[in-house]
Amino acid sequence: MTIKDYGSTRTIIDGNNRNRIFNINSGATLDLINLTIINSKAANGGVFYINGGKINIINCSFYNNTATSNGGVIFVENGEVRVYDSKFLNNIGKHGSTIFNKGSLSIINSTFEYNVAEDGKTIYINNVSNFYPENRIFYNNTEKFRLMLP
Repeated sequence: MTIKDYGSTRTIIDGNNRNRIFNINSGATLDLINLTIINSKAANGGVFYINGGKINIINCSFYNNTATSNGGVIFVENGEVRVYDSKFLNNIGKHGSTIFNKGSLSIINSTFEYNVAEDGKTIYINNVSNFYPENRIFYNNTEKFRLMLP
């Protein structure tokens, strides 16, 4: 499935601080292009919970999303996440203010600003062998990474 905004102003998806927006399960693929997602909230993965699926995030922005446990924006139990040219601002998670990853994660040309995690990590990575960062910017976050080696 593809969700794409074609207009000159971005479509905004608002979780109203009550719900996660997307659950991506085994066999499912989601492409998000040119969207802004704000105010989502869940225990794990404020915006996305991925368990066996695949998601491509292209030129999207994520603001003010919260996970009371892991991954303020994205929680990857198992699956594949690719993030291109996207921005993460003011997101909160106990472990991983933006992303908690136990799957495969690629981040290319993306920016992380003012994200806060209780453990201090912007991205919490459980499997470093499946993490592919390239040209990412971190600014005023509590910290960048926590790598959990098997």
